[in-house]
Amino acid sequence: MSSGAERGSDEAHAQLVKECLEELAVIGYAAWENQRRAVQVNGRWVSLSKSGRGDIHVILPRSVHGQILGIHGEIECKTGQSGQSTKQRAHMRMVRNSG
Repeated sequence: MSSGAERGSDEAHAQLVKECLEELAVIGYAAWENQRRAVQVNGRWVSLSKSGRGDIHVILPRSVHGQILGIHGEIECKTGQSGQSTKQRAHMRMVRNSG
């Protein structure tokens, strides 16, 4: 978190993700929530999802030489005054640098 920024509630975040998914569906994009996954191993919680990844994955259609291709996209949802974490900024740069 950046400089003591106040996060929004988990409920507000869940609602924002839901509304984004609904809007993406209305305009015709294939999109799904990238939920956080964790399992308990020997009494310790272990994350199964990559740190910094977007809240929503979306397939963005692009025409390349007359052929329609699906391009990977991610959406990070923020509520309150929250900002990107260091891992989120690094992940965003990786996605953007991959074209």
